[in-house]
Amino acid sequence: MSDDQSRADRRRVRIATYSASEARHRRAMAIPSDRVPTVEELIGGAAPWQDSPTADATRWASDLVASPERERLPQAVLAALVTFGEVPRVETAHAVERACLAHIAAFEPSITTEDLVGEIADRATIYGALFGNPAAAGRAVAILHDAVHSYLYVAHSDPVPLREVVVTLLHMASLCSRDLPERDVGNDLQVGWSFGRANARDLLRTLADVARPPSDLAALEDLPPAGEDEREPVPAADILALAAAAQRAAPGVVVIPEAGSGKKHTGQAKELAGKRLPLRLMPNLEELGRSLTARRPWLVQPISRVLSVLAGRETVSLPNLLLVGLPGGGKTALAQDLADGLGVPSIVYGCAGISDASALGTSKQWSSARPSIFTQLLMDHGCGNGIVTLDELDKAGATGGHNGSLREGLISVGEIAARRRFFDLGIDGVVDISGVSLIATANDVASLRGPLLDRFTVIELPPPRRQDLPVIARAIVDGMRAEMADGRWLADLDDAEMASLGAWRGGSIRPLKRAVERIVALRSDRRFAH
Repeated sequence: MSDDQSRADRRRVRIATYSASEARHRRAMAIPSDRVPTVEELIGGAAPWQDSPTADATRWASDLVASPERERLPQAVLAALVTFGEVPRVETAHAVERACLAHIAAFEPSITTEDLVGEIADRATIYGALFGNPAAAGRAVAILHDAVHSYLYVAHSDPVPLREVVVTLLHMASLCSRDLPERDVGNDLQVGWSFGRANARDLLRTLADVARPPSDLAALEDLPPAGEDEREPVPAADILALAAAAQRAAPGVVVIPEAGSGKKHTGQAKELAGKRLPLRLMPNLEELGRSLTARRPWLVQPISRVLSVLAGRETVSLPNLLLVGLPGGGKTALAQDLADGLGVPSIVYGCAGISDASALGTSKQWSSARPSIFTQLLMDHGCGNGIVTLDELDKAGATGGHNGSLREGLISVGEIAARRRFFDLGIDGVVDISGVSLIATANDVASLRGPLLDRFTVIELPPPRRQDLPVIARAIVDGMRAEMADGRWLADLDDAEMASLGAWRGGSIRPLKRAVERIVALRSDRRFAH
């Protein structure tokens, strides 16, 4: 077996092993909402119960005190746990830790009791770190270092749990403020949990990139002294060959093949015929998720569901998605922000009232010939992938029209296999538009039932809530700034202006947007200048 084949086989084994480990870890982290995570699950990356260290601490302590395990606990530890459950703070967490360590330091005949007390001490240390105590964070780092050692040399566990333990270790290390006085944070560091682990994951990714040098890195003694590199220059022909090989290896797709005999392409199609268009790579999904949910906190679950199906994909591609929700709930805006966040070209095609199939291209036999919107999107941007948002698909004309039907036409591009060999009437040939992803929006799916709906994954979007008013109002003002020549002149809404929006009780964003625009317009009215 050649070295290249051997390396390829080892790489396939590593990929398969990592994928299986990822799947096992995801199943292990699917913690029911009716229980708090164990200390092993917290170390492995699970979020605290209800995403709140305080709520987690209160629930854990009360459950433990009420469980049969309380009979095995020393009185000092039990008393400290009761106090901690009632007042979960830095000092009460430290009291639990001290009581546990004092008991462990004394002789304990029962190994199971010693393990239980040690686990309680570790959990109290982690709570102290999450409550903002730098000293507790330092002790948590020591605990996690031992856990990493166990994964590496004792348990020989899966790579993904080991990765998550290291992320938690780096997160705890970021909470150690050596140069600052210890502080007692009475409230949760809820934002710090997700934000801290995200930063720790980025740091781990950077460390992984630089920790091991490439195998073909020359030894230091083999390098010539600075300024005395006597290696012969690489011939220009070799450079061109290497560049061509790199271009072939990069992800790409030939959207428009060369014209066959007796045919010829024109316009943009002629320029791109036979050329390999690049495919945009998948961005950091964690960052994208934080960005999307920050503006739409009422859509955390639907957004998580969408992003979960993108994990592991090298290039940007989505299954066919149908976003369903009440009018004015922000379906189209979510689709646009998703496309922008993924970094691919996109277009919003309004389907309401469309009673023909012109979106799929018009015949080249006519003077009004044009390619399909899918092919045109890729040609306009010189890119192999993109997103087409089919807005208000449920309001498109019924099937069976004289000039064709948009709904029936979409069935022909509903499968990836069909998009790989799609006959575009405007090109008069087969094109590869498999890089185009479809996102449709609708208020109701009743009129779409049948073969078209079967080709989409339906994502139900709940309406905005009353408590989301500040977030939505801020987003509306940000959108108005983006349309101005200098958005700095548009100030945020003040308390009085926000109070005037109190009549909005959730639901459609459109009346709220009109109200915000009216408030901004009144700012320039001299009657309200003072």
